[in-house]
Amino acid sequence: MTVAALIVAAGRGTRAGGAGPKQWQVLGNARVIDHTLAVFAAHHRVNHVVLVLHRDDMEMAPSGVTAVPGGATRAASVQAGLAALDGTGADIVLIHDVARPCVPPAVITAE
Repeated sequence: MTVAALIVAAGRGTRAGGAGPKQWQVLGNARVIDHTLAVFAAHHRVNHVVLVLHRDDMEMAPSGVTAVPGGATRAASVQAGLAALDGTGADIVLIHDVARPCVPPAVITAE
């Protein structure tokens, strides 16, 4: 079984305050986006990671993931991420919001 994680990070996160979108702000010793990606990257079950970013943030995409530009809405961003997974053979797609960095590994393994 092939599992893909689609991490939606195309929002601007202005309600969080700060100098920029919340996914790029530091939480502890790393950015929010780094914490979230680490949970999925470390899990043996996840074969592909697609990160959907705001068009203005594409140059900030971390290495090791497929990054695609998002749309004007969350639904459009998810659709862009799903399109990027076309041809990967993913049987299961886990869709997660980048701003939820404390996802327990059990959420990834649940069926």
